[in-house]
Amino acid sequence: SGTFVEFPIEDVETSIPARFEKVVRMYPDRLAIKAGSQSLTYSALNQAANRVACAILAERGEGEEPIALIVEQGISAIVAILGVLKAGKFYVPLDPTYPSSRLTAIIEDVQPGLILTNKTNHSVAIAIAHLPSCVIDIDSLDSSVTDQNLGLVIPADTLGYLFYTSGSTGKPKGVTQNHRNILHQIFTFTNGLHISPEDRLTFLHSHGFSASRLEIFGALLSGAGLYPFSTRETGLPKMIRWLQDEEITIFHWVPSLFRMLVSSFADNDRFPSSRFIVLGSEPVSSQDVDAYKRHFIPGCKLLNRLGTTETGNIRWYFLDEKTQ
Repeated sequence: SGTFVEFPIEDVETSIPARFEKVVRMYPDRLAIKAGSQSLTYSALNQAANRVACAILAERGEGEEPIALIVEQGISAIVAILGVLKAGKFYVPLDPTYPSSRLTAIIEDVQPGLILTNKTNHSVAIAIAHLPSCVIDIDSLDSSVTDQNLGLVIPADTLGYLFYTSGSTGKPKGVTQNHRNILHQIFTFTNGLHISPEDRLTFLHSHGFSASRLEIFGALLSGAGLYPFSTRETGLPKMIRWLQDEEITIFHWVPSLFRMLVSSFADNDRFPSSRFIVLGSEPVSSQDVDAYKRHFIPGCKLLNRLGTTETGNIRWYFLDEKTQ
């Protein structure tokens, strides 16, 4: 699509910040993320993440360790994630809508050096932190904190994140991935879908859900635009118009949400900008494939992605309008 440039295999042996900063140099003024009326270019997003990274290093110094995030889905979450990675730490995403007992259990299990939050979720973070001094409100950082790249050399085997499983088969457990493994998954995703700077990807998953890494890094390590949308806050009926108005090209959904959405489509609802429908994390049915064929333009492909939190992608199935 567009000006697709293949994600080079050698970048897998660097780090997420190194790849991201390379993209920033290539596309400084392109839109990186848009949530409602708020948006950041790649340059502005990089600067915001640098300030968070500097604040983390001022408190904790260098060295690999977990940093918990208690922020809502959206721009703050992305700034916090990139800030943690740029500081050479690994992020532990916690959805502030989770029950307090789950948040507390994870904090006690991880024992993070810091909790990053924002004004909206500051009280939640303070309530579960061991000490108030362990909390940084990224909305209240001193304006004197530098926004320049830190220049840290982060080895590819440094941990990048720690996700907790849902606990559907027992007690939730933490799963880690290093930069090399994350980059390899994004290398496969980006090259498989030919993601280019002209693409616009949905960000519908909670950043506490492991599938979010494909949306976040699939966009931001390719120069594409990332578009968060909260169905919980905004509702499904408005999503249809949003997908059309924002000219989203790559939709990444769980099948249950996809079914709910297409059930509300009018017969004439079409999405002329769409290139890929990505469904994963739940079984895909033949009815889902029929709905995709009915409402999406010829040339838009359906990707059924199979994977787990522990392994990432296991297998992909590509389907199109001719698939029987």
